[in-house]
Amino acid sequence: MNWRHLSLVVTIGLLFSVGPDGVQAESTSPDKSSPASPDWKKLEKAYASTTLELAQADLAVDEEMIEQVSGTVPGMHIDRLKRRVVLRQRQLKALENGTAVNRLEPLALSCQMVLANSADNLRRLLAANKRISGTIPAVEIRQAEVRVAVAEARLALVKALPKQSEPVRFHWELQILREQLDEAIYLIRELQLRE
Repeated sequence: MNWRHLSLVVTIGLLFSVGPDGVQAESTSPDKSSPASPDWKKLEKAYASTTLELAQADLAVDEEMIEQVSGTVPGMHIDRLKRRVVLRQRQLKALENGTAVNRLEPLALSCQMVLANSADNLRRLLAANKRISGTIPAVEIRQAEVRVAVAEARLALVKALPKQSEPVRFHWELQILREQLDEAIYLIRELQLRE
């Protein structure tokens, strides 16, 4: 598995981890637990704590790989893992302090990661064409440019979502998650065809 496959797997993993936070309806209060269910706050804190530990463990493994053999893990991937650790730390701290967790934060982080990945891909394609003219077809460069534009527009939309009504937020959270999943599946298939 090369680094592009790895980055796609991490992105898909993040998208799936966003699900419960990104689409949770606000009409039901997570503070109130029914008599038959366990204490919701304790479950949330336990989940936040363990996902933080996993993010830190994933980062530690990749940093160890870099320490052993320089260049084995791309810097972009390490940055993504560091952002995931920071996000999980913020979520756990908010739960421990009793403050509201920004449920759109995971979706915004996911959009930032897709934008960073798209921009990095475009830079690599342009650099390859600069070294040897015509290495990358113009249609692929145009596709990469459009991917960056879509990622920028999506991130701007997510940042504006908190000011929208609940039905609008819910619709766009689901729409964005679907689109990101479709794009990730497309990229995986594209990579498989090239191998």
